[in-house]
Amino acid sequence: MNYDDDINELNISDLEKNGLQVYRNYKNSFYEHEIKLFIEDCDSKNYENLEDLKQVLHLIVLEDIKYLPIILCSFADECLEKLLKRIISEGVPGGSKSILDGFGSLSSFSNRIQMAYIFNILSKDILLELNSFRKIRNDFAHQWNLEKNKIKLKTIINSRSIRPLS
Repeated sequence: MNYDDDINELNISDLEKNGLQVYRNYKNSFYEHEIKLFIEDCDSKNYENLEDLKQVLHLIVLEDIKYLPIILCSFADECLEKLLKRIISEGVPGGSKSILDGFGSLSSFSNRIQMAYIFNILSKDILLELNSFRKIRNDFAHQWNLEKNKIKLKTIINSRSIRPLS
């Protein structure tokens, strides 16, 4: 049997190496199969806002890093507003507009993020990411030292790890 280099270097019997290699091969196979199923599931659906997402991704690539929090927060806020409009009951006095606009209880991005998390629309990791970018967006809006904010933003971006597909 051919072993991966790290398994081959282990000081164990061939039987144990076989077991480790078989386990790894199955694990990788299941992982790749899950990715394939996820892609097939995504491809089979019709997604709202896909063109908007393409435009946002295009802006993220082209624009200066200082605009990233503004672009991301604006897009996320718009998506959350549309989603909340769909789930707020029609019987609400003043309608969803009174809650989402002006001085309504869900008129701010921060409140929309919290409400979406409370009702399991957002996962905790997305909640934390949106809050990070929201805070940086506010820092850019209210602080004159842009370089300090750019460094903060780069630190946050660089701290994120993207797991490569094997």
